Amino acid sequence: MQQTGTVSVIIPCYNHGKYLSETLDSIEASTYPRIEVIIVDDGSNNQETVDFIESCRERKIKGQYVKILKQENQGPATARNKGINASSGNFILLLDADDKIDETYIEKCIWVLTKYPHISIVYPSVQHFGDQKDIWHAQPYDFRLLLDYNYLVVSAVFKKELWEKIDGFDEKIPGYEDWDFWIRAGSFGYEGYWLREPLFFYRKHNESRLNRDNQQRKKLISFIKEKNSQIYREAAKSINGRQENKSLVQKLATKIIRVGSHAPSFLKNIGRRIVKPILEKALRQDSSGSDTLFQMQTLEETSVDNYIRHSYEYTPNLQYIDLLTKRKSEVDRETLSILFVVPWLTVGGADKVNLDLITQFKEKGHEVHLFSTLTDKHAWHEQFKSMTSKITHLGNWFTGINELLDYTIDYIQANNIQVIQMSNSQLGYQIAHVIKKHCPHVKIVDLLHMEEPYYPFDYFRYSVRYKDAFDHRIVITSYLKEVLIDKYGETPNRVTVIPNGINVVDTYEETDYLKKVERNECVIGFVGRMEEQKLPMDFVQAANEIRKHTRHARFIMVGDGSLLKSTKDLANSLGIANCITFMGSRNDAVEIMKEEFSLLLMPSLREGLPIVGLEAFSLGIPVIATNVPGWNDIIFQDKTGFTISVGDYKKMAVSCLSLISNVEKRKEFSKNAYLLAQQSYSISKTSSNYLDIYKSLLSQDSCIS
Repeated sequence: MQQTGTVSVIIPCYNHGKYLSETLDSIEASTYPRIEVIIVDDGSNNQETVDFIESCRERKIKGQYVKILKQENQGPATARNKGINASSGNFILLLDADDKIDETYIEKCIWVLTKYPHISIVYPSVQHFGDQKDIWHAQPYDFRLLLDYNYLVVSAVFKKELWEKIDGFDEKIPGYEDWDFWIRAGSFGYEGYWLREPLFFYRKHNESRLNRDNQQRKKLISFIKEKNSQIYREAAKSINGRQENKSLVQKLATKIIRVGSHAPSFLKNIGRRIVKPILEKALRQDSSGSDTLFQMQTLEETSVDNYIRHSYEYTPNLQYIDLLTKRKSEVDRETLSILFVVPWLTVGGADKVNLDLITQFKEKGHEVHLFSTLTDKHAWHEQFKSMTSKITHLGNWFTGINELLDYTIDYIQANNIQVIQMSNSQLGYQIAHVIKKHCPHVKIVDLLHMEEPYYPFDYFRYSVRYKDAFDHRIVITSYLKEVLIDKYGETPNRVTVIPNGINVVDTYEETDYLKKVERNECVIGFVGRMEEQKLPMDFVQAANEIRKHTRHARFIMVGDGSLLKSTKDLANSLGIANCITFMGSRNDAVEIMKEEFSLLLMPSLREGLPIVGLEAFSLGIPVIATNVPGWNDIIFQDKTGFTISVGDYKKMAVSCLSLISNVEKRKEFSKNAYLLAQQSYSISKTSSNYLDIYKSLLSQDSCIS
């Protein structure tokens, strides 16, 4: 009996038992609740595989025992047909025994398949892992192009009725049977949808069957085209000139990629750096693999605002919401469901704040979801994913605002989102009113990090238009609260000051700072973007002044940006390049600070509440910085460090020298810095303040009801 809404995952396995555990774990971690798993042992003769498959009979995934089917070795096409024939779901996912899926993959496919009746296949972009680590992007569905080359992975999610209609996989084909399957599906009018995120993980290794098929590629292509010659003749009649030209471009790109895949490693690296961007431009794709949802950073209203206000009408995906929504008996009233809406997941202070908050919320037992809104490579994706698997990159997936809004509202309802934590997301602000209109129970809390009045754009000014959609505002300093109230007209009782929090070790001794004091040299460090705001060249000038008075100092700069080359050039011209180590962008900046830094020197033009300064304090590192809001909020003059006028790098050098020469004073500053971090900036305490606000807002509704 077919189970509506159930996804049957079919896993053909031939001697790949050593990988199968990872495959099953990835399915079990899926955010989609209705899954059955069927393993088809395709005549494995490896005892490790045979034993492991047999042990899977006792394993449950999503409450259902894994089903085991066996056959003589007949190949994946026969195994897939056998598994699908025995399945009870109305959706099918074919997953090879050495591959994996992202936790959100199935759920996102089901959203598409239940929203669009004309769509029968959802296929993703691909993350390669194992011997090769990169991302392969598919392309929007076009049946005519599919006849030229296969851009659909076999691990798409499709409706079972498709398989029934076209009589399944052809078991007589010697290879590329999945391409043949998609061609025949397309000839029957079944359409596909490209899910642009790389949510399918394909293992690259020498044992891959695809590698073997590719060795007889020309023969297999000729075979499939001859087998489906009638389909090709019918399609040829309807191809117009424009489509044919596009196909030629796609063919050329594919041929270049195919030739490049067999090139030596050094040529592949050149191809990725030089050829790939050219191909992407020719195909009008960015590095995410899609045409972007254009987001112009401006204080003025944009076409997105205009569309939302005058044209958007929500079309709910009721089937998806029903399939995902937890029953009331399954909901823990003490657990909050929190959705973070952020621009990207990249290296930066604001992102570190979000990551730390998410970590704390998860540790305290709450459910955390995350939306990013810009098209980006999201360098910190894995760091965030280690805390929450429920991540959607809206800017990478969607190319239209209507579909994005429908998904957002459906997701909020299906996942019982109670609180949305906004942080520096322009698109998040733009869609806030729509969220409140369709999900009035959801509380939206806005976090502002820094006012930048001298820039053409900043979130203090931008947020004014959308502030009525927010239930509460959080700023990180008392100064910023005054600005938000006095300058931007916010109501005082709607604004709370919560400083950025950081992880603080339990005791001062654990900072290991005293070990650094015993060294014969003092390391002075800089951590930040190499941009004008951070004044990295002032750091180099201060370093030069320090070197004039002592040879017991060296310098480390951690960070990347447009001024990196100029900063290095300045160090060379001053003759101190050999004293400064440029480390570039690093994910282990805190570890570097703990191991190396004696002092942190930060000559910024402006700051919000500098997370790097708080992290330095947590490690007992005194800070010398400019006297600007943010730094002067956390530095106690002549106690935890010094604040110096912007541009006065000579006085900064003098302050550093006073601590280099006076070891006892440096130790005193170090201890003061650590105690300040422990008492005022512990992430455990600051995250609890966020949760108190959320619970207070939600309790107001409870009192009304």
